[in-house]
Amino acid sequence: MMETSETAISANLHAVKLQKELERMEKVREVLRASDQLTQGMTGILDSFERRLASLEQTVLPVYHETGNLQRRKQNVEKTLSRFDHVISYYNVSKEVDPIIRNGPAATNTETYLMAMARLQDALTFFQSNNSQSVELENVMLLFTTGMELLNKEFNDLVSKYSKQLQPVAVLDLLEKDDGQGPPSESYVFDIPENVMLDVRLIANWLSSHNSDAYMSSYARLRAGIIVRTIQALKKHHKSRSNTSAKSSDTQSPAGLGQMSRSRADLTPLGGGRPRAPRRIASRLEKKANRMLQRAHKSLSQAGVQLGTAPSRTQQDHLEDLIDEHEVDAYLTTTSALLRLFSYELAQLTPLVPQHQLKRVFQAIIQDALDLVVRDGEAMAGRARRSIARQDFAPVLNLFPLVSHLMAMRGDFERTLQGCDPTVRNRISGIVDVLHQTCVKSLDDFMEWVMNDPDRQLPRDGTVHQRASNVVMFCDQLVEYTDTVGWMLCQHANYDIVTTSRVDKNKALLGVYIKKVLSALGQSLANASEQYSDPYLRAVFRLNNYHYILRCTQHSGLLELVSLSEPGAEGAYSTLIMEQKRLYSQSWSRVLQAMTFTEDIPSFRLDIDKLSDKEKQAIKEKFAAFNREMEELCRLQREYSIPDVQLRESLKRDNKEFVLPKYASFYDRYGSVTFSKNKDKYVRYTPAQISAMIDSFFDTAA
Repeated sequence: MMETSETAISANLHAVKLQKELERMEKVREVLRASDQLTQGMTGILDSFERRLASLEQTVLPVYHETGNLQRRKQNVEKTLSRFDHVISYYNVSKEVDPIIRNGPAATNTETYLMAMARLQDALTFFQSNNSQSVELENVMLLFTTGMELLNKEFNDLVSKYSKQLQPVAVLDLLEKDDGQGPPSESYVFDIPENVMLDVRLIANWLSSHNSDAYMSSYARLRAGIIVRTIQALKKHHKSRSNTSAKSSDTQSPAGLGQMSRSRADLTPLGGGRPRAPRRIASRLEKKANRMLQRAHKSLSQAGVQLGTAPSRTQQDHLEDLIDEHEVDAYLTTTSALLRLFSYELAQLTPLVPQHQLKRVFQAIIQDALDLVVRDGEAMAGRARRSIARQDFAPVLNLFPLVSHLMAMRGDFERTLQGCDPTVRNRISGIVDVLHQTCVKSLDDFMEWVMNDPDRQLPRDGTVHQRASNVVMFCDQLVEYTDTVGWMLCQHANYDIVTTSRVDKNKALLGVYIKKVLSALGQSLANASEQYSDPYLRAVFRLNNYHYILRCTQHSGLLELVSLSEPGAEGAYSTLIMEQKRLYSQSWSRVLQAMTFTEDIPSFRLDIDKLSDKEKQAIKEKFAAFNREMEELCRLQREYSIPDVQLRESLKRDNKEFVLPKYASFYDRYGSVTFSKNKDKYVRYTPAQISAMIDSFFDTAA
């Protein structure tokens, strides 16, 4: 029963649900019917809009196309009119700019003139491209050519007007003040206002940009002439100052020795006098003056020049080949000035020409001045080589400062000349090599000359040989160029040495060279001294020379250099000196022998004054022999020369210590004995008189 009831309830529920679903479906159908109605309405509206839009398009589109055509026609007309105006303007350019162009840049503003030239350039391009047969093309081309010529002329006029040769005093002032750093000042090249310089650069840039390089050639010629005249004026200034100094020296030196100097003592690149000389240069020249006067006479005498007489051809050649210090100072100053002027010219030229043309034009500017200075250097080297061939080495000493100076400047020259042709860039290196080779040859030939000097003429009095003083002087002056000489010797196969870090290699190399020279000198003098027939004069000659060499090398510092490679050099000379003193002392042997008896006379016989005739005769003969030998020795040794005061006095002192005690003993023992009725005939000299005689040794005036 209950199951039937539950089934009925379930069926009712399903029926209710079914009814609700049916109702919902009906509502959906109603919504769909409403949606269909709306869709049909919208479709109708859209169809209507489409028909109206199509109708509108058919009406408006022809109007739109017509309007576009009209706008294009208008633009074409405007472009055509504009083009006509542009073309017509080219036909009017020559007429419009003709007054500006023909009046030249000087009559108007440079920028205005260049704008006119730009218009002509445009017109020229137009006619060449579009109407090459036009008469107007000829007019424009002619006017443009005229304008270019006037621009070139204006450029040259401005450069010429404001380019001035530097006076020598200004160059020397420049070198005194210049620190070599930073860009050069334009005022050193052009004395030109800034606004004018701006015009010069504008014109140069215009000409270069329009492939006109004629201005570069004219600029190069002008500036090249300026540099050459500046260098020539500087050389002339130094020459006049040198002549003035020579005349001044003539009034203070015997027979007008003037400038004939054989020495050089200053490496400073800057030199030369002037009305307002820099303190450094004036001081240097003042210090050199005394040395120049002192050595001039010796220099001329060695050359065989007799003052007051006309020189022979050989003597004239010697004089012509002398290289005095003023000439060297002038060359040093000239090369310094040349380098700085080159730097100024390069800095001035850089903004005026295109980069690819820069070195070509710069090379044209500097070529003549560089050749001038190089020729002067080669001429000095040639004169030095001729002097070397005559075995006159003093002039070569003046080349060492040139080598040192140019070596120091070579890097700056190479940087300044970078980009130039190798033949130009290497000119300074070439002259350095020429001077270097000449100096090296002088060192080798000097060594050869010291060892094999054919002149064997010896001083009659045994004094210091001229060769010794010349050699020591030459070596002494080499010390002033230690670095330069060391650099030269370092490249020489015979001077490859090993030094410690504490020893300056250049000094050590120079010391080795000087040691070889002094060794050759000693051997040469020793060989030459064999010509003396008097062995004691031979000893005096060697003693004088060895002592002179030792003393000079000690005072000059040469011995210190030699000791770097030969520590026992001083001791060796001292040994040689002692040996020659010993040999010289043997000159007293016959005097001493005269005071020595074969058999001594007994003292008691002297005391009682009872001598046999034989003993009296022996004493007579001893005193006579002593007098004879002493007088002969005094005569000979008065002719000997010991120029060094200390050495001379030491020899006299040694002689007295060697002889006087023996003679005093001889005199005291036998001088008071009655061995002759005419004793004064035999006892001529007291010990004091013998001492005085020894004091007269080495003195021809005694």
